[in-house]
Amino acid sequence: MSVLPHDETQALLSWLLDRRVGLVEPDGADGSITLSFGKAYQATVLLLVALATVMWVFVAAVSYRETGLFVALGAAFGLLWIATLYGVYDGFFIRVKASSRGLESVSPLFGLRSLPWEEVKSVSYASHGNWYTFKSGQGWAIRISIYRNGLTSFAKLVSSNIGRSPARFTPPKFYAHTA
Repeated sequence: MSVLPHDETQALLSWLLDRRVGLVEPDGADGSITLSFGKAYQATVLLLVALATVMWVFVAAVSYRETGLFVALGAAFGLLWIATLYGVYDGFFIRVKASSRGLESVSPLFGLRSLPWEEVKSVSYASHGNWYTFKSGQGWAIRISIYRNGLTSFAKLVSSNIGRSPARFTPPKFYAHTA
């Protein structure tokens, strides 16, 4: 179930892409780049989680007497709410850095994860989440959303370092999201 019609959704996603900063300055101390989300993305995910919460409460209030409808609509809007919560979690709580050494992610759930380029087992793109997944040999992964700032800088790091990994390639259309 979609909150916005397809054209409006595409317009919003395009607007978010246009708000990104492609090139970011490397950290003077270690040469890493931080792949952060901008204020437009963060404000949008907060608005979406607020709307999803209101919709979920409204559905519960309207359909609580009809068990089947309540469960079906509650589940649908509950999944929407969980998806928007993930956007908030990713947008505010996951920190991602990249350098010539590899990728680094810090999150409340998993702590610090470092993925040297030599240990990147595979790289893939998921259109449903609009993110690239850099998978480790141990089975965990670091996801890089196309809505993060610094993707042009990141693409340069990937190009010059991915050959050191077992993956040895960038996924198709990788550079389409870096402009």
